[in-house]
Amino acid sequence: MTMKLVDSNLYQERNLHEKKLMKLHIFFLLCVCLHANLLFSSVTVIGREGAALCYQEAEMGNSGYSSINTCLKALQDQFLTTQDRSGTQVNLGIVLNNSFLPDGALRAFSKAKISEELKPEILLNSGNSYFIKTEFWKAIEYYDKSIKSGLKDRSAAFYNKGLSYEMLKDMNSAIVNYKKALLLKPEKVYLKKKGKLVEGGYWSE
Repeated sequence: MTMKLVDSNLYQERNLHEKKLMKLHIFFLLCVCLHANLLFSSVTVIGREGAALCYQEAEMGNSGYSSINTCLKALQDQFLTTQDRSGTQVNLGIVLNNSFLPDGALRAFSKAKISEELKPEILLNSGNSYFIKTEFWKAIEYYDKSIKSGLKDRSAAFYNKGLSYEMLKDMNSAIVNYKKALLLKPEKVYLKKKGKLVEGGYWSE
């Protein structure tokens, strides 16, 4: 009986260790995706000075307190139009995602007034929030919604879907989506991903 109890404890410890390693692996991949700008966002271009600075923070893939504060200050501008305020909320959300604060990003997206122009961007970037939260199926759901809502750069959504499926270890679905992204736009990043998957024996023409 004592021997069985020890075996059971060792088994539980090994499972916990494997789960910790998996979480570290996922976190490492998230860091690579975000800081190499491999997880594509949809940035909203807007006009007034403070809002334009927030847009630049999002466009450049910036993160951290200073970038977040730039966007929060922009939102204090009482003369922002409804459209510009909503766009700045989206850009704040992108900066929060870049800062690994996906729950804050989702709150920012929820405050944006949804228009036909902003809806696809909000859906794509919300998908990125769920990706960072490692809720990959939820991320895929939002990427699909962004495509159906008329996202201008559909290649970004397909590529991010590919990343999500790759995280789920569904390489067939991942490659289907990477191929769709590449057909729509032969981005350097997409070509690099293809090269790695061809080299690994996953991608065949």
